[in-house]
Amino acid sequence: MEKTKYQILRALEKAPRSFWALIQSQDSSLSEVTRTIGLMLDENQIVFDPDSRKFSLGKSSGTLPEVDESCPTCQGKGVILDGPFKEALDRFLEITTDRPPPIFEYNQGIIRPTDLALKAAVMYRRGDLEGRSILLLGDDDLFSIFLTLLDYRCTVTVLEIDERFIRYIKEKAESDGLSITARRYDINTPFPPDLRAAFDAFVTEPPEGLKGMRLFLGRAIDALSIRGAGYLGLTTLESSLPKWLAIQRFLMEKGMVITDLLRNFSLYPEADDPIRDYDEFPLSRALPVAPGPPDLDYFRSSLIRVEKTDPVAMNDDEGLYTDEETWVTVNPEKNE
Repeated sequence: MEKTKYQILRALEKAPRSFWALIQSQDSSLSEVTRTIGLMLDENQIVFDPDSRKFSLGKSSGTLPEVDESCPTCQGKGVILDGPFKEALDRFLEITTDRPPPIFEYNQGIIRPTDLALKAAVMYRRGDLEGRSILLLGDDDLFSIFLTLLDYRCTVTVLEIDERFIRYIKEKAESDGLSITARRYDINTPFPPDLRAAFDAFVTEPPEGLKGMRLFLGRAIDALSIRGAGYLGLTTLESSLPKWLAIQRFLMEKGMVITDLLRNFSLYPEADDPIRDYDEFPLSRALPVAPGPPDLDYFRSSLIRVEKTDPVAMNDDEGLYTDEETWVTVNPEKNE
């Protein structure tokens, strides 16, 4: 909680902020932030103006103000939108104007199309796109359409529970000549045997409840061949560090290695959120003040890349500095 308090103080040293702006500067989960805000209000370290719906400092904290040193060109993502990815995005936006809207029943939320394009650029950079077989476990983002518009000879299979998206993807694949196979699949049922170990890569945006997260990732991992790669989204807003640890342990138990993590990579625009009554959120009942509806797009997930490997026993008998894989390191112990 001390770190959470510190991050709140440094953010407010810079300027008063709404609740939705304040949580963008946090590493902690919403539950942790909400508890900390309540304590800080009680101690008059911060105050809340119900008219502006903004928090400010009760008094100067002596903390240095927050500084954002992210790259202004890529916003810290490490990739920029250019070339074929920009062209595919323009085409994607053109042909998906009639897309089905997200619905609450399936916990759907749409990633900003620009971030879909950047995610594809990351996949291409890591060798997980061109000529690859790719599984999308859930596709309300219509990432399958974007990937195949790139014309990098990838084949895409979509497993989706929502019949609306299955029909829509099939219609677009037929009308635009895209190499996509879409079939209905309920994550609560056994994984199709014909798809086990059949893919070079998977992409999924799983729910952040731990049970659902494990179920989605377990099914997706079953689809991967050895050295296949997976891409998933995970937030710190709805997943605390203990939950992150549980997810990492699960991935390790399934033979997966985390190779890349791009923080706050994907933005979910509020305009596409199927929920409009924010009093339905547990957050609204727990927060001691009324933050009002979001005044900016705040919900972001980190992009995580994992890779499937065969566990191999590593030999640590050779010495402190070298083992059988340190091929450009000379062992100084042998010269003693």
